[in-house]
Amino acid sequence: GDPELVREVVARSWSAFQYATEALRGDRGFVLPAVRSDGRLLRYCSEALRGDKDVTIAAVRSYGLALECCTPAIRCEYEIVLAAVNQDGLALQFADPALRDDHRIVVDAIVRSPQAMRYASIRLRQDPEAMAAQGLTGYAPPKNEKAPPPEV
Repeated sequence: GDPELVREVVARSWSAFQYATEALRGDRGFVLPAVRSDGRLLRYCSEALRGDKDVTIAAVRSYGLALECCTPAIRCEYEIVLAAVNQDGLALQFADPALRDDHRIVVDAIVRSPQAMRYASIRLRQDPEAMAAQGLTGYAPPKNEKAPPPEV
């Protein structure tokens, strides 16, 4: 069918989006409001739109884990990955490895979902001082044995 009828049906129920024609799922004007409403719909979009910055940032702001459906080039985009982890820290697992080594992205992810720490780079997972600087671990500086005891 009628593209206008399909648009109307999909606008009333985004779950019908997956049944839209391939042409509509590749139409930026059709896709953008859909993914703004429900980022999970990104998985049904054309490959070209899964690599479109505006479409993907709208999707990850709605559903951070939509980062999984983005093209590899988009998973390297700082702004998009940051938006994704700020929506759901576990989106860190789908970020490009270089961005899983970025302090701000990792910290934001862990603040949202402490379990996201497992997706941080090995360097950040093994650098308690770096993470402590962000206030995220149980790191404490070495005790000074010569210091007086704290007042109670």
